[in-house]
Amino acid sequence: MAISKEKWELAKALFELGKSLNECEAGTGINRTSVGKKAKKEGWIKAKNLQLKSEIVDFESENSTLVEKKSTLVEKTSLLSDFEITIIQDVVENEVHHKAILFNNMNLAMIRSNQQLTKNTKQVAIKTKESFGGGAGSETIEIVNVELDGADLRNHIELNHKAGVAMGVISDKPMVEVNNQNNQQNKIEIVLED
Repeated sequence: MAISKEKWELAKALFELGKSLNECEAGTGINRTSVGKKAKKEGWIKAKNLQLKSEIVDFESENSTLVEKKSTLVEKTSLLSDFEITIIQDVVENEVHHKAILFNNMNLAMIRSNQQLTKNTKQVAIKTKESFGGGAGSETIEIVNVELDGADLRNHIELNHKAGVAMGVISDKPMVEVNNQNNQQNKIEIVLED
C-alpha cells in the first residue's frame, strides 16, 4: 500500500521538529526505517524547526499571560463610571504618545551619534567676516568636517547611555560605580582623573 503525500509531509514535519524516528512512526504509521531512509535520501534536517517551535510556545505563553491581564483590567474597568474610563483612556494615550516621541527622538540621536563615530568626524560652522573699508562687510558661514576629539567621544558615550536609559535598554547605574564595585570585590584601587 502506497503512503500518501500528506503522511510523508507529516513525517518530515515531525522529524524537523526534532522528533525521534519512533515518534515519527507513532505519529504517521510509517515504519521508522522507511522514515529514516527517506530523511537521508531527501536531506531532511533533524530539529531544523525546533527553535521556531520553542519561540512559538514562548509567544503563546506570553500571549496567554497578556490575555489574563487584559481580562483582569476589563473586570476592574467595569467598576468605573464612563467618565472615569474616558479620563483614564485619555491619560494613558497621552503617556503612550509621549513615550513614543521620546523613544523615536532618542533612537534618532543614537543613529546620528553612531554615524559620526563611524566617520570619526563632525560638522562645525565657521563664521568669517569680510570688511570693506569703512566697517561695512559681510559675514559668511562655512560648514566644515573636523575630526572628533576626546570630548566628542565622551559626549557620544554619555548620549548613548542616556538614550539607552530613556528607552529602557540599559539601567541607570553609573558605569564608574559598577567598576568600583567590581574593583572593591577584587581589592583594586581606582583613581579617577578628569
